[in-house]
Amino acid sequence: MSKQNNAQKKKSANYVKKLTTAGVLCALSVVLMATIRFPIFSQAPFYEMEFSDIPILICANLLNPVYALVSLLVVCIIQALTVSATSGIIGFMMHLLSSGLMILVVWIIRRLVKGIKGVILSDVLGVIVLILVMIPMNMWMVSEFMGMSVNGFINSIFLPICIAFNAIKASTNLIIFSLIEKQVSKIYKKIR
Repeated sequence: MSKQNNAQKKKSANYVKKLTTAGVLCALSVVLMATIRFPIFSQAPFYEMEFSDIPILICANLLNPVYALVSLLVVCIIQALTVSATSGIIGFMMHLLSSGLMILVVWIIRRLVKGIKGVILSDVLGVIVLILVMIPMNMWMVSEFMGMSVNGFINSIFLPICIAFNAIKASTNLIIFSLIEKQVSKIYKKIR
C-alpha cells in the first residue's frame, strides 16, 4: 500500500512540476508578446515582430506539445483581448493555427530526425508551414479589415510583405529557440 501511495505522490508531484513549468513559460510568452513588439515594414505596420513563440517552443521541447498548445491557447486569448483586440477572432485564429502548426511540425520532425539535420529540417518546415497558414488567413483578415478583395490582396504589396514578414518572424523565433534549447533543457533537468 505504501509503495502505491509513494508512486501516486511522485506522479502528482511530477504533474504539478509540469503544470508549473508550463504556467511560467506561458507567462513569459505573454510578457514577450506584450512588451517586445515592433513593425518591420512601414507599408504594413500591423505586421509586428514579437517573440512569444519561443517560450511555447521551449514548453513543447521540455514537456510535450499538449502543454505547449494549451499554453499557446492562453497566450492567444490574452493577445486577442489586449494588444491585438482590434483583430478579434481573426487574429486569435491566425496566431493559434499558425503558431500551433509550426510548433507541432518542429516537435514531430525533431523527434523523427536527430541531430543538426533534424534542427535544420524542422526549422525550415516550421517556417514554411507558418507561411502557408498565414497567407490565406491574411487574405481573410485584410479583406475583413481593409475592405480589399482577395485579388486585391494578391496583386498588392501586402502578399509579398505577408510572406517576408512571416518568414522573418518564424525564422527569428526558431533560430533563437534552436540556439537556447539545449541549455534550457540542461537547466530544467538540474532543477527538476
